[in-house]
Amino acid sequence: MEGQEAQSLAGGRSASTIPSLFFKEEKVKPGERLSHLTLTVLYYEEVPMKIQKAVSISLLLFALLLGLAACGGSSSTSSSADDSLPATDTAVPTIPPDIIVVLKDTKIVSTMTTFKPGLPYRIVLSNQGNKDHQFAVLSASLNVTHLTATQLQQAALAYVHDVAPGKSAIIDLTFPESTVGVSYEMASYPKSSSQGGVILPIAVKQ
Repeated sequence: MEGQEAQSLAGGRSASTIPSLFFKEEKVKPGERLSHLTLTVLYYEEVPMKIQKAVSISLLLFALLLGLAACGGSSSTSSSADDSLPATDTAVPTIPPDIIVVLKDTKIVSTMTTFKPGLPYRIVLSNQGNKDHQFAVLSASLNVTHLTATQLQQAALAYVHDVAPGKSAIIDLTFPESTVGVSYEMASYPKSSSQGGVILPIAVKQ
């Protein structure tokens, strides 16, 4: 009976869930009913606890929102980075390295002797001989025995009229598609002559 009356006066709250500070007991006078045992519930003591729960829930929701925002930002950044990448089917042009060609009185030495059509090559000539040299890149089938320097220049894919001993020269050369499978050579001749030269066979392949 006492438990029921206490529960009713506490607004349906059980005594076990309300702190003991929330109750005060009045003495029962002789002959009075037990109902004179009153419970005073200090509801205002529960307010801080409710506020703490509300704040905790709010912080939890705020943390969840921050987590979602971070995930969204990472996805957006990743997408932007992916969009900036070049297409996989786009060919990146490759520039061949410079080709060093050394001219000597009895031979020609080159760092490359096989070439591809359509690629821009830069040939760096260096005369390490004791004579002046002409230099030409031309078809191996061409008979240059009786050609003048002007005719040799017209027949060659690349031509340098004179490279003095200890001097250098630069030639930019691109082999056309028509040169594929055709025998070519690098040739070096004495100045103002197309006779008595030295040659180095080269090839043009796909």
